[in-house]
Amino acid sequence: MQQFISLINTTRPRQWVKNIFLFAALIFDRKLFELEYVISTIYGFILFTLISGAIYITNDLFDYENDKIHP
Repeated sequence: MQQFISLINTTRPRQWVKNIFLFAALIFDRKLFELEYVISTIYGFILFTLISGAIYITNDLFDYENDKIHP
C-alpha cells in the first residue's frame, strides 16, 4: 500500500488542479449542463491527469541523478 501511495505522490497531485481549467470551456460555451459535453470534459480531465502523471514519473526516473544534486 505504501508503494501505491508513493507512486501517486510521484504524479504530483497538487498539479492536477490545473486540469480543472478544461471545464472553463464548458462555462464559456454555455454547455455546462449538457451531459454529453460534461462527460467528454471529464474524460479529458482524466486523460490530462494520467498523461501529466506519466511525464512526472518518467522525468523522475531519467533525472534521478540530477535531482539528487538539486533537490
